[in-house]
Amino acid sequence: MASQILLYDFYVSKIQHITEQWYDSLNRVNNGVYSSTSTEDVERLKRQANSFHEQFFKVFINDEQTFRTDMDNWIKEISFDEAHLNTLNSAKIYEFLHTQQQYIELLDEYMEGHPDVLEEASYYRHVILQAMQEVILKVTSEFERNQEKLFREQREMIAELSAPIILLSPTLGLLPLVGEIDSYRAKVIINNVLASCNEKGIERLVVDLSGVSNVDTAVAKQLLMLIKSLSIIGVESCLSGIRPEIAQTTIKLGIKLDGINVYSSIQQALNHK
Repeated sequence: MASQILLYDFYVSKIQHITEQWYDSLNRVNNGVYSSTSTEDVERLKRQANSFHEQFFKVFINDEQTFRTDMDNWIKEISFDEAHLNTLNSAKIYEFLHTQQQYIELLDEYMEGHPDVLEEASYYRHVILQAMQEVILKVTSEFERNQEKLFREQREMIAELSAPIILLSPTLGLLPLVGEIDSYRAKVIINNVLASCNEKGIERLVVDLSGVSNVDTAVAKQLLMLIKSLSIIGVESCLSGIRPEIAQTTIKLGIKLDGINVYSSIQQALNHK
C-alpha cells in the first residue's frame, strides 16, 4: 500500500503539468469544446481536466467499487456539459486516449526513479489501461444518452414552433403558418396540430397561410390531409390568407379544394359563422 500511496502522490504532483501539456497539444480545428479560445472556456476546460486527473489517480489508493462510484459521479456531471455535448464522441475519445498516453509516460518516468518497485510497472500499467477503458465506455454511453435526450427535446421544440396554435376562445384556435413548408415540417405540423386540438378541446381551427412563401404538390397534399384529419376528430377547419401565387400554383398542380372553406383573410374566416 505504501508504494501505491507514493505513486498516487507522484501523479497528483503532476496534475497541473499534465493539464497544461495536454492543452498545448490539442487539435483546435473544428473540434467542438476543444476549439474555443475564450478565456472562460479555456479555464473551464482546464478545471475539468484537473478534476478528472484528481479523480482518476485515486485508482491507485481506493478499492475498485469506491473508485468506480466516484468516477461515475464525475462522468454523469460532465456528460451534461453543453460544450461537450456539442463535441463529437470521437474527439472526446481521442483526448482520453491522449491522456492515457500521458499517464503511461509518467509511469515510466516514475519507475526510472524508483527501481526498487520496477517489477510493479506492468501491474500499474494494466490498472491505468483497464480503468481508462472503463471510463471511455461509460463516458461515451452517458454522452450518447444525453445527446439523444437533447435531440428529442430539440425536435419537440421544433414541432411546437412549427404549429403554434393560438387560442382565440375556449373552442376556437388559429394556426398561423410562416415561412417555407417542406414535407417533413408538414408532417410535424399535422401530428402536433391534431394532438394540440385534442388536448385543448378546440372545435374550430383557422389555418392561416398568409405567411407561407411556397407550396408544392407534396406539401399541398399534406395540408389537405390535415384538414381531413381534423374533420375526423370533430374539428371544423378552414384556410385563410392563401396568396395569389399560391392559389395559381394550386390550380396548376390540379389540387382541388372542394369541400374546404377558403377565406381571403383571418378576419373574414373569423367572421364566418
